[in-house]
Amino acid sequence: MTIWRWRTHGLTIGGRVFKLEVLHVGHRVVYTEAALRRFIEVTSAARSGRPIPDAAPLTPGREHADAEAELDAAGI
Repeated sequence: MTIWRWRTHGLTIGGRVFKLEVLHVGHRVVYTEAALRRFIEVTSAARSGRPIPDAAPLTPGREHADAEAELDAAGI
């Protein structure tokens, strides 16, 4: 339920809304571990008053590189 809420409504901190990045695969909505990590980093920084890391949406090339890195780390 929390993941759904972060993706649809986002999390409002200091008047800004942060949403979890998702991918649409057929009729399913999925998220990557990398996207979840970025969401947590950005929202944690915003809550603590630290500078917010780059929260730009993923480009297809960056998403591919993240996926490759996750597969390499898993030995696949």
